Amino acid sequence: MNNKYNLQKERIAKIKKEGALKFILKYGLSFALLFGIFVFFFSKPPISNLILGALIIAGGLLFGVLMWFFMMWLYKDYK
Repeated sequence: MNNKYNLQKERIAKIKKEGALKFILKYGLSFALLFGIFVFFFSKPPISNLILGALIIAGGLLFGVLMWFFMMWLYKDYK
């Protein structure tokens, strides 16, 4: 029976199997891209675009790492 619990468990196991690097790059850089588009096109930042771009990419990667740790914490709870 595929209930919500089993589907979540399978999804988290699949994410763990694919690896941390793929997860971090996929979700972290996606977040950075969306956030970067919003910042670059809809606001006028007071700092250089190069510095701002580097900060957005670093923030996106940090977001991906934190999301990975959260997902693995959930995986620990499902075992």
